[in-house]
Amino acid sequence: MSGMSTNKKFANIKNNKITIDEAKQILEGQTISLQKINSEIQECKSEISDLKFECENLEKENEQLEKEREHHEAQAARIVSKLSDKKLQDLCKWHRSSIQIYKKLLNITLPPDIEENSQELQ
Repeated sequence: MSGMSTNKKFANIKNNKITIDEAKQILEGQTISLQKINSEIQECKSEISDLKFECENLEKENEQLEKEREHHEAQAARIVSKLSDKKLQDLCKWHRSSIQIYKKLLNITLPPDIEENSQELQ
């Protein structure tokens, strides 16, 4: 049904010149339009429901990631604090030196893979 045809029919309604068949056609056209609109509304409601569910899941994931981030930031802050602690650094150097001296005095040799790991820690 074209817009022009509908406008003529509405003009006829204003002038009280509408037939029963025209009224039925108008009603049928409006019924079809309302059915389409209702169908679109249902699709939108379904999509909204899906999006709400997705948002809830993403919010939960975000909360979990926030907790992990806070944990890692605290861990990083502790590491930085330890690295900037001159006394602790000096103590670690002394400890590593002591281990090297004991190994030499006692003629201890470590397997290559353990030796590499201890080198990395230094």
